Amino acid sequence: MKKLKVLLGALALIASMALVGCNQPAGSGAGTDTGGAEETTTWDGVIDLTGKTTKNADAFAAAYGGFVIDFGRTVDLTQYSKLEVSAKFYDADNTEIAATWGLGQFIVLDDPAGDWKANAIKTQYNLGMKNWDPIDTENLASTSAKALVVQNSSADVKYIEVTEIKFVK
Repeated sequence: MKKLKVLLGALALIASMALVGCNQPAGSGAGTDTGGAEETTTWDGVIDLTGKTTKNADAFAAAYGGFVIDFGRTVDLTQYSKLEVSAKFYDADNTEIAATWGLGQFIVLDDPAGDWKANAIKTQYNLGMKNWDPIDTENLASTSAKALVVQNSSADVKYIEVTEIKFVK
């Protein structure tokens, strides 16, 4: 009888542990691909720019030069209402230019290593002046965002520094 009680107690413990482990909050990890690893916290939508190239090292030679910022994750755009990208603009002397219309743009990509035009999900003009709001997934070629191309729209802009990339629910 004692062995039966111990066995039943062990089964009850295992069952309760299984139920607690399966009871994750709704939306936990929503919009992310963690490469098969289980995400334990809810992502705040901010792309971690630590260690990423956020400013071009060499001056843009002409308008529509650019560089790619790989998110390091896949973002499911159906989970977000807008994308906010903040940036600073600089001239040939690396002096900051006040943000205004027509200085830069960004392109959202579903393949950071591929051709910018072929892998473009959405192009947003006026980087730093206007947010992409709302994200209309009905008209997107893909809803899996993986990178951002940052481009100067004006030949006067020689450097662009991205200071924040945030997906907003």
